[in-house]
Amino acid sequence: MTRRRLILACCLTILCVGSAMAAGAPRPRVHVVSVAMWGSNSLFKREAVGAADALSEFFGQRGQHIVIANTLTRSVGRVVDLKNTLAGLESTIDRDEDVLVLFMTSHGNADGIAVETFDQNRISMLTPGRLAGILTASKIRHRIVIISACYSGVFADLIADDATMVITAADARHSSFGCSDDNIGTYTYFGEAFFGVALKHTRDVDAAFAEARDLVSARERAEGLIPSNPQMQGGAAVRAQLKK
Repeated sequence: MTRRRLILACCLTILCVGSAMAAGAPRPRVHVVSVAMWGSNSLFKREAVGAADALSEFFGQRGQHIVIANTLTRSVGRVVDLKNTLAGLESTIDRDEDVLVLFMTSHGNADGIAVETFDQNRISMLTPGRLAGILTASKIRHRIVIISACYSGVFADLIADDATMVITAADARHSSFGCSDDNIGTYTYFGEAFFGVALKHTRDVDAAFAEARDLVSARERAEGLIPSNPQMQGGAAVRAQLKK
């Protein structure tokens, strides 16, 4: 074989192997689950719907797009509903390759996020430990958890790791804003900044969070509010997966 033919044969082999690898490599899908856990204020359902739409568009999502919401007449945004929804993804999700984006919106305190079960007339708390157990039970390897609630940074402090990116509207010691009953818009302050504005300006999650954090801070300063300090922690493995 001449030197020219040898080089040509090697190039063809590399091209064929590269094509086979590209064809065989799994392409991660993004599955969006958006949950409004407080029913007596319709803002939370509006935010859950708007967030699901914004996230699906941002990620070019080819997976599931699910919204579950407590309302004045129907309680479906409960912890059991979240568990069942994640379990129901089993037939459509690749638990090792796909990415779950879980958004939750409600009131919150230093213990966690509030779950208002209207038809049972009671309020419970979804704690970081309980949410960690739900995520572990789902066996979904790569997760982005976004929480719009006061004191939601407690989740970032306790469940963020390489496989779990956590984005919150506030740190563990402060309130977030825009969740009052008189808000007739689509989003809370953080939701407006992140879903309504920042996700439309970039294709990078980190850049979107940075812009949203700055927008929230500027709004709070203008209104003389105590800073909520939105948080973003963890997710190194998730970032690598999204690059695929």
